[in-house]
Amino acid sequence: MSTKDERTVNETVEADTPMKEWLVNYVGEQHEPGDDQVTVEMIVETMAKESEQQQQQMQQMEMLKQAGQLASSPMMDPSKNEAAGELIKDQYNQLQNGNNQGEPPAEGGEETTPEG
Repeated sequence: MSTKDERTVNETVEADTPMKEWLVNYVGEQHEPGDDQVTVEMIVETMAKESEQQQQQMQQMEMLKQAGQLASSPMMDPSKNEAAGELIKDQYNQLQNGNNQGEPPAEGGEETTPEG
């Protein structure tokens, strides 16, 4: 980074317009600088953090939307896909009975075959 860039990054931002005043106050609340001076670097860091958080929230919302679409798909509907219904029943029964069928054997143990 050149010395000119370093000066710009470390430059204190003056709140000489209403928008800058809002920005300086917001970034100041986030960083709480000891000298109450907000620099360009602080603003860049705050905006990057805010952008990352917003992207994560959007990804989570999209995954929830997709999960709902998958759950309502015919493939997951036991009345339209008998295999899915049987799989759900089997998994539920395994959980209720504490049956570990289908799980890998314990270390050093032998694999057992399902009865039936």
